Amino acid sequence: MSFADLSQHTAVLSRPPAVLRALLSGLPAALTEADEGPGTWSPRVVLRHLVEEERVNWIPRALFLLENGRARPFPPIDRSGLAEGDGDATLEARLDAFAELRAANLGRLAALRLS
Repeated sequence: MSFADLSQHTAVLSRPPAVLRALLSGLPAALTEADEGPGTWSPRVVLRHLVEEERVNWIPRALFLLENGRARPFPPIDRSGLAEGDGDATLEARLDAFAELRAANLGRLAALRLS
């Protein structure tokens, strides 16, 4: 598939918030907070990661790429400590935040009028 038609890709990018809500909403904490051992992430931590990436990395990295092309590598992303200090936000609040941030970022992407 060609990346020439951005609308096809934004159609795919718009779906993860609803998919994650369908998969995770209403599940007991025993399932959403469980991981598979040291160095692995629970669904709750994965969702936290997605919210953080929406907030600080997705659009800034796209803008970096538009400005620099392939001339410079992306700055590294610090993922250390993501599982620690998970905060008090409920899973539902994180699902809401992810949906709101993704919608806003898709709006920002559309505003770039990429061709």
